[in-house]
Amino acid sequence: MSQNTIRYFCYGSNLLSDRIHVRLKSATVISNGTLDDYKLTFSGYSKLWKGATANIIPHQGSKVIGVIWSITYKDLEQLNLQEDGYRLIAVNINVDQGEVIECITYVQTNEEIQRGKDILGSQDGIPSTVYKGVIIKGAVEHKLPESYIEMIKTFKAIENVDCELAHLV
Repeated sequence: MSQNTIRYFCYGSNLLSDRIHVRLKSATVISNGTLDDYKLTFSGYSKLWKGATANIIPHQGSKVIGVIWSITYKDLEQLNLQEDGYRLIAVNINVDQGEVIECITYVQTNEEIQRGKDILGSQDGIPSTVYKGVIIKGAVEHKLPESYIEMIKTFKAIENVDCELAHLV
């Protein structure tokens, strides 16, 4: 890995190569990986996706499976703009043969979680069908475990047809 790059663990829409490359031209896959003691949820609200977006929260015994990308620091600046309502954290991601890779990832801010509750009301925590579909397509593309993909499919979704990025699904 170059000194000009950083490792980024993604678990949401940036699982899909076509999605991450919209803004992050330098992104290259390093590996799939697992974040222990966290679980995938949906919260907040995105005007772009028309619903809640992926988040991870600490949860003993759970696992979040995703993709580790190598990105340039220049693209990290773009990613920080894209991930409005999230904050960066450092995480240790397990990969094959017990190797651990230190990465950055994003978690939603408390303010963003509350904003989603205020906007979505009774549909709080529910992603749009397009957003959920992009995550599933990315998970399939990177051959995440079928049981994990099936778990993602169990989340309810808000039907929408006017999402700007519907062409990605």
